[in-house]
This record gives sequence, structure tokens and C-alpha cells, in this order.
Amino acid sequence: MRVVDVGPRPERVWAIQVSNLIGRRRLTRILAAIPHVRIVQGPVWLSAFREDIFCRFDYGGRQFVAEVFDERAYRIGPAHAGCVEELRPIRDALRAHPRCWPAP
Repeated sequence: MRVVDVGPRPERVWAIQVSNLIGRRRLTRILAAIPHVRIVQGPVWLSAFREDIFCRFDYGGRQFVAEVFDERAYRIGPAHAGCVEELRPIRDALRAHPRCWPAP
């Protein structure tokens, strides 16, 4: 999977884009394996046909969502728009996963 920062500058990350080749359920399992992440809502049966937001989770006292970004990527970001520091450990954990390859 490819992990890319979304934001105006490298030090200001608004969201993370993840290749959708990983799949909704596997991405949710990877997020659940990150220490201190609590999955609030995971993908349900046939969610690909019904829901753009397929995972809601808490980390560091903030709420995050994983949603469909476009036909090739998922977006992971805060439930309410803005730049939050808690995205960095999530991004680092995704990049450390064995199925991840470097962004261009």
C-alpha cells in the first residue's frame, strides 16, 4: 500500500492517503493494531456499496475517520477538518507495515 501525506507543507499534515489496494477490512485491522487506537465503527457487510466513511476510530483523545477519497485511495484524517499532531504516529505505523511501499 502507498501512504502519502495530504497538506500544504510537510510539517502540516491534514490527512493521509492510502492506496485502496489494501482493502477496507485490512486497513481497519492495521489501524486497530496501532497502540491506543480504539475502533468505534468498522466496515460492515457490503459497505463498499453504501458508505464512503467505513471506519471511525479514536486516538489520542480525537476522533478520526477512514473514508473513500477517490477510486484509487482512502483518506484517513480527523473527523473535523484541521491539522492534528496525532496523524504522525498513525502515518508512521502505516508506513512501517510490511505491505507499505514508499511514496513517490
